[in-house]
Amino acid sequence: MSIHRLSTASKDDQTRSAKELMQEGLIGCIEGAPPTWIDNAGEPPATTVHWLADLLSKQDTYRAGALTIFCCSVGTGSIMDMRPFSDGVRGVGEFTKKLLPHLAIPATRGNPFETIAKGSPVYIGRTRKSWNELLTWASTDAEYHEVKAVTAYLIRSLAALRRDLPPMPELDTERLTWAAVCDVVDRLLATGSEGTYEQLVVAALIESLHAEDIEQNKAFVTTKSVNATDASTGVAGDIQVRTPGGQVREATEVAGTNWTGKVGQAVASMKREDLRRFLIMAIVSDPPSGATVEAAIRNAQGDPAQSDLAVLDLRAEVRSMVARLDKVSRRRMLQTLYQYLLNYQPLDSRVVDYVAALRARGITTSDS
Repeated sequence: MSIHRLSTASKDDQTRSAKELMQEGLIGCIEGAPPTWIDNAGEPPATTVHWLADLLSKQDTYRAGALTIFCCSVGTGSIMDMRPFSDGVRGVGEFTKKLLPHLAIPATRGNPFETIAKGSPVYIGRTRKSWNELLTWASTDAEYHEVKAVTAYLIRSLAALRRDLPPMPELDTERLTWAAVCDVVDRLLATGSEGTYEQLVVAALIESLHAEDIEQNKAFVTTKSVNATDASTGVAGDIQVRTPGGQVREATEVAGTNWTGKVGQAVASMKREDLRRFLIMAIVSDPPSGATVEAAIRNAQGDPAQSDLAVLDLRAEVRSMVARLDKVSRRRMLQTLYQYLLNYQPLDSRVVDYVAALRARGITTSDS
């Protein structure tokens, strides 16, 4: 079955051309039938090989950014100066952030140019030397056929990283009722995922509940790999809501059944980040009383009067969060959860099971 194409519609012809070039190049390579221009592009110049190797070695914004900006150049049919900020490049970056997860190609979440040189008039001058040198070379010394060869190499290399996974199916928004979405979530939480589904479901819900602020660049939501400890990553909790300046606004810890084991971390995070409140979501059949939570805070050397710590039953709170989303926001949440399962946990089987749960509940367009 052929891979579903995303819409490349755009008011600008060059932006649309870059999107189409990227999508058809990646899908063609994945399906074993690369476009003729990629087959004929040849190998990238020797001077670029070590830069490309470095950029392709990490699942970060520079890798996605390089793909985006080189597709923009080839899409114009000529050499372009890749160094100055461009609305067109940023617009194609919005497509890249959707396309790579859609094709199950490992990528960081978000438009790469919201991170690379955010607020700067130029894209170079970053800490990543290979990025600066590749863009400078492409803008000053390269010939068009060489830029084309680098672009083809990026596309072939990223297509080869694709995990053999079912893509995120198209969702039928009208069918995303509270009952339907809760059935999907309940099915995931009922499996023994060692906390993976618990953390990433909650993270996707929090992200969608803050969607308006995120779209207006007033806040952003982060989570972490399910295998990473909070101490090793230096985060306040499993899920954080941060201001554009980086200050933690809210922190949530997903605790499984042992919520008391998270209280010490919560107290320390509240002091370190100057948090007004902290939320622990745990699977509890009998939610703890306020007095029990205060006793746990004292045992963790905290002051109950100064530590506004809440402990909620995870399953009940998840259902409440789904209820607070409208159908469009529920679609965003389910799409975000797919991306989180790709990027923040290692088992492909969990992605497969998630897609199966969506289809089993009859909320995809192919079920109509």
